[in-house]
Amino acid sequence: MKFQEVLKSWQKMLKNPIEYTETSFYQKNFAQRKVAQKIYENFVLLHLRKYPENLNINKELNNILHINTAVGTGGAAKVAYNYLNKNFNKMGYNSKLLAGMIYCKPESDIAIIERKNLNLHKLLHKYQRNSGLLDFYNLASFDIPEFEVFKNADIIHLHNLHGAYFSPFMLPQLTSLKSTVWTLHDEQAYTGHCAYSFDCERWLTGCGNCPDLNFYPKIKKDTTEFLIKIKKKIYDMSDFTVVCPSNWLADRAKQSILKNKDIRVIYNGINEKVFVNTDKIEARKTLNLPLDKKILMFSASGSIKNPQKGGKYLFEVYNAFKNNDEILFLNIGGGNFSKLRKNWIDIPYINDEKTMALYYSASDLFIYPSMAETFGLVVAESMACGTPVIAFNNTAIPEIVDHIQNGYLSENKNVQAFINGINLFLNNDEIRNLAIANSRPKIEKYFTLDKMLQNYLGLYKEVRKARM
Repeated sequence: MKFQEVLKSWQKMLKNPIEYTETSFYQKNFAQRKVAQKIYENFVLLHLRKYPENLNINKELNNILHINTAVGTGGAAKVAYNYLNKNFNKMGYNSKLLAGMIYCKPESDIAIIERKNLNLHKLLHKYQRNSGLLDFYNLASFDIPEFEVFKNADIIHLHNLHGAYFSPFMLPQLTSLKSTVWTLHDEQAYTGHCAYSFDCERWLTGCGNCPDLNFYPKIKKDTTEFLIKIKKKIYDMSDFTVVCPSNWLADRAKQSILKNKDIRVIYNGINEKVFVNTDKIEARKTLNLPLDKKILMFSASGSIKNPQKGGKYLFEVYNAFKNNDEILFLNIGGGNFSKLRKNWIDIPYINDEKTMALYYSASDLFIYPSMAETFGLVVAESMACGTPVIAFNNTAIPEIVDHIQNGYLSENKNVQAFINGINLFLNNDEIRNLAIANSRPKIEKYFTLDKMLQNYLGLYKEVRKARM
């Protein structure tokens, strides 16, 4: 390309980088950093402003649009698509989910945010990863206002927005056009970068000097102070209602950069008609599990390798029981640890809820040394099947598990106390039977699918009415 041709291509791209399809001129003629900086200054940053409200609200709520990182994998996707989206459609609403990635069979109620210029996306993604800017340059999301599913929507329900598909700079415009609810499935909305802050409280004072840049979503440079300031500016120019699936998360959100927003609590619900108890012997026969062992089950999204789920503590627990041939560890969610460990079975990730319910029913205890949960779907599922839970006393788990009454809450990170809880429930029939009897009633009272659906529908109507 001659200089004048390069200049014209450069100007054309900066005018609207979303639509630009040329794939080579900027790679050959400009440094990655210069391309990214110019797109940020001339396009992305222009969206950081207060938009005039431009709502066209129908009297009746009919069209619902969920937006989430993915569909087909993960807890947020399960709540957004399997529980909310699908069931709203069954109830007669027109509900769709817009996703950055799809890990399941395509369906008519799923739409994807397509990237028009994959080379430019890769270049910008690499730059934002290396520069610690997370999702600034996800240009495909700037097209959302032109999507038919967005135009037709009566309410927008945001879920996980991090994950290399959505730019936070789109929030002011989107929320000016549609009534919006945002459910937090982790803490990433109010931290500098991490999905879970664990013991770190820097998010309370503006982050900076991050103690763990490698925790998901990891960044290579400590830009956390800058990122949290940008998030606050974006939120101050946006209009949305925040939903937290636990009081623990809501209490933290109310202390964060989201504190000026309307923050509600709506517990996640599980399908109590699917997660039911099956006779233990029958369940084990169906699943080809041994009839004569005490089975300790563990399951987690992202498998045992997910550090948030406490895999290292699970292995310490295993070491305390590994020579006890009366006990079998059942790991669901992936991994190949059974070759190295006796009395251990690995089962791949299971999507089918009826099969999962059988595994819960076949187990004597569900052991879950998770480090942090904004709710704990698997905890509620296990209890609905009448299987007591042994967990650490942290984050949102105590809102589901009542110590001794329907499970055991160990001192956080205290492995010996966790082991003591397992021994207590395995060896004391009276305590174990009490927990079995109390587990399902707690779920039926607070954490059913129908309760969650009705609570969200009520909130949708309230939020829409407030902006009419």
